[in-house]
Amino acid sequence: PGDERAVRLWDVETCKAIGEPLLGHDALITWVAFSPDGRHLASASQDGTVRIWDPTTRSELRILA
Repeated sequence: PGDERAVRLWDVETCKAIGEPLLGHDALITWVAFSPDGRHLASASQDGTVRIWDPTTRSELRILA
């Protein structure tokens, strides 16, 4: 079962989740995108925030409200 408030990263070759999900949103995530260089990930949610993540360290870098 999924949690629509978590961002999960997947290995496209094995179809398996990589590491722990990125948690922080309080509502359904509606959009996700990587930066062109792959160093950052942005997620937008119905909670009215956009969160910027470092996908390597899984740390939340910034919250935009």
